[in-house]
Amino acid sequence: MDLELTCWEGETPPEGERSEIIEIGYCLIDLATLQREEPVSVKVRPQQSRVSEYCTRLTGWTEKALRSGQPLQDACKTLVYKRGLRQYPWFSWGDDARTLKAEAAHYGAEYPLSETHTDLSTLYSVLLGEPFRTGQAEALERLGVEARTPAHVGAIDAYNAAGILLALIGKARRPSLSLLSPLA
Repeated sequence: MDLELTCWEGETPPEGERSEIIEIGYCLIDLATLQREEPVSVKVRPQQSRVSEYCTRLTGWTEKALRSGQPLQDACKTLVYKRGLRQYPWFSWGDDARTLKAEAAHYGAEYPLSETHTDLSTLYSVLLGEPFRTGQAEALERLGVEARTPAHVGAIDAYNAAGILLALIGKARRPSLSLLSPLA
């Protein structure tokens, strides 16, 4: 899972605006085959902010493109009822659970995911002895996982995070290999 939010150069929102979710990207994986499905993007229409030029450069999302997105309340319902995502443990590169919980509470939306969340960047650092807060691109490179680009697109970042998780699972399931050895 990966969230993209409205953002501004210097990180301070203009007066009267707040950073809010504009995309929820996710990628399901098959744990039996260790294969990723194609990632999915759920567009979320911002309700209390505009999409800055900086945000468009970073994420590719424009104000016009997000007009057809769902309000966060509806996007959360879609994740729960149409996609059934609450039944799965989930991972994100960073603490997206805290952000999603805060945003859902702010808008009075039902929290759409299971409480079983793992910050994949922390797991990666602990398992591989890498510095805390290693970037996703560096982790992909270190594990030999081909990255989809561009970064800062929710569905693509979710697909890449799933690749990192699968690489870690693959290493753990091969007892003859160390977690620190390159992928075979």
